Amino acid sequence: MSTLRVITKEEVEAKNELLTLKKTHADDDRHMAIMAAAGGDTGGNGGTGAANDGMDGMVSALVKYIPIPVMTVYTLLDGTFRSMPTPPTLFWFGCFLLLCIFAWVITYTMTDAPEAKPARALLAENEQKTDKTDKEKKLEEKLKKWIDSIDRQKSKQAAIALIAFVGYVAAIGGPFTYLSTIESVFVWQGFYGTALLGFVTLIIYTALPHSSTT
Repeated sequence: MSTLRVITKEEVEAKNELLTLKKTHADDDRHMAIMAAAGGDTGGNGGTGAANDGMDGMVSALVKYIPIPVMTVYTLLDGTFRSMPTPPTLFWFGCFLLLCIFAWVITYTMTDAPEAKPARALLAENEQKTDKTDKEKKLEEKLKKWIDSIDRQKSKQAAIALIAFVGYVAAIGGPFTYLSTIESVFVWQGFYGTALLGFVTLIIYTALPHSSTT
């Protein structure tokens, strides 16, 4: 998996608040699973790295945000369809749309925090309780804040993977170069892909957090 989990400042702050409660409420047996989860390692960050000059460098930079399975399948399909005298454009676009969905789902799934899984289960159980103590309410509030920060970042990274994949395919042409076979007025020009590549790169750079932890 090429996509690493980016850890935002918001998540770090939420986790630190939870760890502070660990010190003040260390005798709360019911929440030991939460505390053990919060004490886990948050993992690596997803730094952007530096792109080379020119279009090839920008394409290479985009690939880092796309899940390897998606890239592998698309490369196989792209080579197969391009080798045909008349590629099945609609089917190719259908495969492309399915791969867009997989790019989002795989990234969203793979960028979850391992240490948050037991905490999610305990949070769901606590939310069903009606007779919570003040201590339990405070722990639940901090825990929810931490998990929400992780989920927001997962969604953002999944969106980035999707945008990167679309930009990559447009940059190399893919099924877009055969749009005229569906409708003659849709003639794909190479500079369309270049322009889209540039704006996709700017969108991703703007969306990525510029402060994270390792």
